[in-house]
Amino acid sequence: SMTTDWIDQPAHTRRHELNDTKPHRPGLLDNSQLRQLFERRFEIIDTLDHADAATRRAPLERHDARTILAKAEQRLTDETAALQHAETVLARYDRPMHRRTHQSEIGNARHLIRILPGNLKHTAAEVDTQTRRIVDTRTTESAAAAVVARRPQLEQELGAIEDQLATDLRVRSSIARLDQPDAITNAVGHRPAPGASARTWDDTAGRLAQHQAAFNIAEGIGPHPRWDRSNAYKHSHQALAAAIALTVATPMRRIEIEQPGIAL
Repeated sequence: SMTTDWIDQPAHTRRHELNDTKPHRPGLLDNSQLRQLFERRFEIIDTLDHADAATRRAPLERHDARTILAKAEQRLTDETAALQHAETVLARYDRPMHRRTHQSEIGNARHLIRILPGNLKHTAAEVDTQTRRIVDTRTTESAAAAVVARRPQLEQELGAIEDQLATDLRVRSSIARLDQPDAITNAVGHRPAPGASARTWDDTAGRLAQHQAAFNIAEGIGPHPRWDRSNAYKHSHQALAAAIALTVATPMRRIEIEQPGIAL
């Protein structure tokens, strides 16, 4: 009896420990499932946000394009008329018997003939640009309307995803609270005494465990995401960094002015 190594735990738990395997816990998702749910959740939210923004922005952009188009079309008409008038002036006065008395008109007409073709080309390009812009806003608005029409189905799918992630989060928070693995405590510190701070620690630790499992991160919250990309990893990384900053922040003691009394 003195030399026997007794353990006070079930045999299957000891077997998992010896085999270095993790027992399945109801509600706990594996890494690939978590990654898929994270990415699909981001895709749905991002799609709905872009559709809402496009629905608001497209009419404004179309109004702006129509205003610019109207001015460009008027400018095109005026420049075309000015060019025709300049050509008429040259045809009438740029002759030996009339050049001396109409030098000013001829000079102005030649100047207009030099600059107006370039101006007309630029104005015509502006007309084409704004016309395409109007068509593009209609296409964008139509695509956004199709997404908005699917909002109930997308939000239902999003709710199912949130339920799965919430269940997984509760399990991971419980594991982190009981085991306090190094991968968690190195990032958020050890769990504080029971209370509001401890509950905040539990939630942050669970979210950190989810993030690490979903994106195969062994320590911390992973490398800083690229600024020019928007994806599930970046969204999770930023949210988790903010949560950890609040969790590990040391609360400051409020400054109190001591009141004068006998002790003073």
